[in-house]
Amino acid sequence: MKSDNTIIRVEKRERYVVLDKYFLEEDDRLSWKATAILAYLLAKPDGWEIRVADLIKRKQDGRDSVRAGLRELINTGYLERRPNRDETGKFHGYIYIVHEKPVEPESPETENRRRKIHP
Repeated sequence: MKSDNTIIRVEKRERYVVLDKYFLEEDDRLSWKATAILAYLLAKPDGWEIRVADLIKRKQDGRDSVRAGLRELINTGYLERRPNRDETGKFHGYIYIVHEKPVEPESPETENRRRKIHP
């Protein structure tokens, strides 16, 4: 007789992603929302550009929920957000860097940039 806690696996497709399980199992600072967003971002190929407005459209959580999840990832060190400026200093949005394990902020200025997420 099977327990109610048994994991039953169904047939899998051939689309897989390999992730470090640290953020899934060991980092209890992350909400399920932030964990899911991080897994989604880590499943994307190298060079894939994060567009907050696109993330908002992909699921039904809504703008504020997605922004809160991204802010949580930034505040815990899984996501870095850096201003993207050209050689003249003109601002062209942000560059996001995703980490499988959290990193410490580089400076107090980095900490201050963590606060707002715009679509």
